[in-house]
Amino acid sequence: MNIFSLKTELEKIFFINEEVKIFNKIDPKIVDTLKEIIIKINNKKIKFFYTDYKNSKNNSSVVSLLNNKFKNFYPLDYINTWSNYNFFKDYFKFSNYNFNTNSFVKIHLEKKRYAKLGKINHLISFTPFFIERLIKEEDSLNLNFILKFIPKIRIKDKVFYKNLHFMNHYAYYLKKSKQIKQKFIYVHSALGDDASKKEYFTFLNGKIEECWLNYFNKAHHICQYGDYINLNNNSVVINCGVDWGSEIKLFDGVKKIYNIDSSTNKYLDKSVKYILQKTNTKNIFLDYALYTNERHSYEVKNKYNVSTLKEIIDNHKINRIDLIKSDINGAERYMVDDLIEICNKFNSQLAISIYHPNYERDSKIKNNEMLYDLVDIPSRLIEKLKDKYNFFSKHYSYERKGSCIFYAIPKNEYNEVRK
Repeated sequence: MNIFSLKTELEKIFFINEEVKIFNKIDPKIVDTLKEIIIKINNKKIKFFYTDYKNSKNNSSVVSLLNNKFKNFYPLDYINTWSNYNFFKDYFKFSNYNFNTNSFVKIHLEKKRYAKLGKINHLISFTPFFIERLIKEEDSLNLNFILKFIPKIRIKDKVFYKNLHFMNHYAYYLKKSKQIKQKFIYVHSALGDDASKKEYFTFLNGKIEECWLNYFNKAHHICQYGDYINLNNNSVVINCGVDWGSEIKLFDGVKKIYNIDSSTNKYLDKSVKYILQKTNTKNIFLDYALYTNERHSYEVKNKYNVSTLKEIIDNHKINRIDLIKSDINGAERYMVDDLIEICNKFNSQLAISIYHPNYERDSKIKNNEMLYDLVDIPSRLIEKLKDKYNFFSKHYSYERKGSCIFYAIPKNEYNEVRK
């Protein structure tokens, strides 16, 4: 798929009238903001024009916002907090197109993504260091009791701002048990390219400025679910977790998409609804919460039908699965065994979210550490599928809470065209 890079050599860009009208009905500022972003990134004069579909097919300067068949396709996502569109929209309030750590700090403050320091650190917030308690998971209870009264002093970095901090938003600053560290090493060593290894390492072990720089350097040309996946007009996709449905823009053109979400198509972006009206792809919306309804509020969770992926596949007699994409608020942890069985049967590609904090406390979870799913879900898939699959990782934001996707791609189809 030819995802359009916001850093471009084009000096003239044509948008398609019909698409622009759709976004203008939503908010007239959306496309104008995109133009401003492109100009600031490229730091040069770029002229923008409008054309229609008929005159755009052979024009290499056309950028489509809705049609993934175009050479230059930019799936404009104005809703997702972590889209590169929204990142640059925020970033350019505080800086030009250069890496500036202060701009990231200001975004945190503007979005209120911070916490206050504890009492002791608040009192010494003017100093260049902070105090944390030293407790190790593997220590004996007696030693823990002693160590918890011994302060550990660390030098501050950009994760601190006056009496505030952003530590909860970055995995480097969170506690990691010996088990998490061991699983990380296993997953990291199994990843199929250097880019994935760098992404995965930075996500779990990168200090705040490393996370910011890693994201900034790629932000002009990233799109969630836009990597490694190989689809064509015969493909069948199972899309677990829909919300506004931005991924449908990427998958459009396949034969069939099963969209599984307890909200069905209730919250779909208007631009996605436009695609559904025009497409030849059969979109089926299934009203299920996958594996658990605990992520819903107490008042409404009993209204949802709970099912498993295997049950849905059997009940709907699905006999081909080219891709399973999943972003279901952490319920992926319950899905792994089914995914392994499905992959062995259908040779399916996987794009699985692994970034959700493991906040849940129930008997099904053997380890309740917040970061556990980041290492456990990939390690279980790798262990059972390593003979037939390649594995990759991509992080589509600069914070821990943004989208980190684990890709599993069959070895015999990696970089090949599916038939």
